[in-house]
Amino acid sequence: MLNKQKTDNLVESSGMITHFKATSILRKKDWKVLISPYYHDSISDSIRETDLIGEKQFYSAEISSHSSVQLNLQLFLECKYIKNEIVFWFDEINKDKAIVNLEKETDLRIAYNRSGDVTVDTFHYLSKNVAAKLFSTNSNKEDVVYKAMNQCLHSQIEYRKKGKMPILNKFFEHRETLSKIVQYPVIVCENFENLFEVKFDENGKFSTENLMDHFLLETNYRDDYFLIDVVDINFLETFLISLEKEAKQLISAYGFKQDVMSRNAH
Repeated sequence: MLNKQKTDNLVESSGMITHFKATSILRKKDWKVLISPYYHDSISDSIRETDLIGEKQFYSAEISSHSSVQLNLQLFLECKYIKNEIVFWFDEINKDKAIVNLEKETDLRIAYNRSGDVTVDTFHYLSKNVAAKLFSTNSNKEDVVYKAMNQCLHSQIEYRKKGKMPILNKFFEHRETLSKIVQYPVIVCENFENLFEVKFDENGKFSTENLMDHFLLETNYRDDYFLIDVVDINFLETFLISLEKEAKQLISAYGFKQDVMSRNAH
C-alpha cells in the first residue's frame, strides 16, 4: 500500500507542481505548450528531456493572413523546486557579448553606440545592469541550478542546430511574409525562498539578502554566450507579459526593415 505522506512529499519536492503551474500559466496567456519533449543531444549522443517548450505567435496585423511579418517566440523552460539554499554572486552584464548574441538571435542590428534596426531598451535582457555569474551550494547537495542550465541550453541548442522552425504554431505561408523565430532559455522556480544574493563591500566583507521575482544568469556555454531568465513561478505571468511587449517591438522593427529593403530593391 502506498504511503500517502511519502508520495505527497515526493510530488511536492519533485518540481512536478511547478511544472503543472507553469503549463497552466502559459496556456492562460495563450502560449502553446509541449510537455516533457525528448530530443537527441548530438554532442553527448544521448536522449534528453526538456520540461516544457512554450511557443506563441505574433503578427504585424490583426488578421494573420494580412500580416507582412510573423514572429514565433519559443521558450525552453526547466521547472525546479529549490529545497536547499543557493547563493549567487552578481556582476555587470557583458553588454558587448549580449549585443552580439541578441543580434545573432534576432537578425537585427541593435543601436548600441551606433545606428541600428532596434533600440537597446527593446530587450528585457538589456534592461538590467547585472547578472548572476557564480553560484554556490553545499557540496553535499544536488546542484539543481547547474542541471537546469544544462537542460534548457542543451534543448535550445539542439533545436537551433536543426534550423529554427515552428514547433507548435505553423507559419502562414506567403512568399512576401517575413517569418522569424526568437528563442529564450528560462528556469522557473517554485519560489525564491532559498535563493540569495551575496554582496561585497570594498573591504571584502559580505552580506546576503533574498532574491526577488526574476534575475538573469550569465554563462559561456560551448563557445557561445547566453543569458538565462530565472523566474519565480508567482512572477511568471508578469514575465510573459514583458516578453509579449518585446515581441511587438520586434515585429515593428522587422516590418520597418522589410519596408526599407523593399524600397531599396525598387
